[in-house]
Amino acid sequence: MKYISQKQLEDKLKPLDIKALIAKQTNDRMRIRLLALLHIKEGANRAKTAIYLKSSRKAVNDWAKNFYENGLDGLKEKPRTGRPCHLTPEQLITFKEYVIANSIKPNGGRLTGQY
Repeated sequence: MKYISQKQLEDKLKPLDIKALIAKQTNDRMRIRLLALLHIKEGANRAKTAIYLKSSRKAVNDWAKNFYENGLDGLKEKPRTGRPCHLTPEQLITFKEYVIANSIKPNGGRLTGQY
């Protein structure tokens, strides 16, 4: 797609209450992306937004483009590849309970994998 102008982006941002979205958001990366859109909505250009957020200009441009093309869903993180977990959900629950129960001991020491 060709370059998205500041005006086009601001027009698409007008109806959104971005401050409320930021307040509800628990994902920090998404909050940064929304904060970038808030700065753009308030009239800052993308280069100044990148400087303010200590992010690259390319990242801010990508967020703006993804928002313009896909709305708020375009800002969500894509699934990442990685090694699948070898523990079953039941094993994960048991492991979590063990760590919580044994991580703070009255006599100190470290948590080890031995019983």
